[in-house]
Amino acid sequence: MNALARITSAYDTMSKSHRKIAHYVQSHRTVFLFDSLATVSGKVGSSEATIVRFAQKLGYSGYSTFQDALRDELRKQAGPTQTDSAAAHADFGGLAEEAGGRIDGLCQNIDADVFDNACELLMTAESVLVIGYMDAFGVAAQGFHLIDGIRANTNFCRILFEINEIYRHIHRNAAILVYSFAPHYKFTHELLQIAREKGSRVVLIADTPISPLSPLADYVLCAEVGREEGSVLVDVSAPAFMSYMLTRRMSEKYPEETAAFQAVTLRRYEEFLTPEA
Repeated sequence: MNALARITSAYDTMSKSHRKIAHYVQSHRTVFLFDSLATVSGKVGSSEATIVRFAQKLGYSGYSTFQDALRDELRKQAGPTQTDSAAAHADFGGLAEEAGGRIDGLCQNIDADVFDNACELLMTAESVLVIGYMDAFGVAAQGFHLIDGIRANTNFCRILFEINEIYRHIHRNAAILVYSFAPHYKFTHELLQIAREKGSRVVLIADTPISPLSPLADYVLCAEVGREEGSVLVDVSAPAFMSYMLTRRMSEKYPEETAAFQAVTLRRYEEFLTPEA
């Protein structure tokens, strides 16, 4: 039985301290391979002796033996047979290369000044409203989730029926973050027109610099999407990466504001499954 299977098999009979170690190994497998016993002890909050006993409970002589076994196991998982590898590449390799190419193009062609100005606007505005419908809905939801984790007063246009709620967040002190890809949704354009009339400033993430929404935006950031001919499927890997880039730069440029917000934010509506203490 391999190392990960041993953890699963023994989990029900583990003590709370051993379960905490098990969760750490499962969630940080790659990092664990290179961590010393002392490092893991500090990260998990368990003594070195407890970690050694954890390894022994799984049938290994000690920490390094367990670590070696896990390394061998992950190496085997990373090296499928030539037949399996070829089949996987035929199915997904081309898609991954295309997505990677779009992300690489995004990074090479981005205007650094526009990007930084957009980050500053999204971080310093009184509030942020994220808009994204149809093909842009999923990536807009991700963008909202990321920004909502580093600053206050972030809102999201969820459904068309929340018209009054949407309008409430469009005002002269608001920043509007819009995701829109061809074919562009008419309602998104109408909301942008209202935003401009009310004095809101706009950051647009579009699939082309000549988007019909570009004239309504203060800052336009381009991230190409992938479409399969004859299919409704859309690859939004590049726009999703743009969202990550934006929020990472925002938190880097405003570390104190980000830390202060996260320190006082109460998310009583969010409940997580955590390892037993």
